[in-house]
Amino acid sequence: MDSAIKVPKNYVDIYKLDSFVTHNFVTILRLEKNNKTIIQRRVYKRDFEKFLFQQLKKYGALLCPSLDLSNGTIDLDYSISIPLTDIGTGIMILNRDGTIVYKDH
Repeated sequence: MDSAIKVPKNYVDIYKLDSFVTHNFVTILRLEKNNKTIIQRRVYKRDFEKFLFQQLKKYGALLCPSLDLSNGTIDLDYSISIPLTDIGTGIMILNRDGTIVYKDH
């Protein structure tokens, strides 16, 4: 885990909460091809910060990714969302050669 995030009342009031505390998660990403490491790195929320609006920078948490293999790419769909809300964004595409592209940005 990276750091704690305290989500204020205006986002969690619907659940009758004064606040909600969670953590940013970190993913250890490793891609191998024919026993050769193509990429090995950690993925943090800060990797997406230039694509986030202020509320997501402040209150959003990096969640576990979903994985899709298609057309020579590996789509890792990382959600950066404000916990207990439907506010979020973020998609990272990992090409099989280890290059990273941020989709729709």
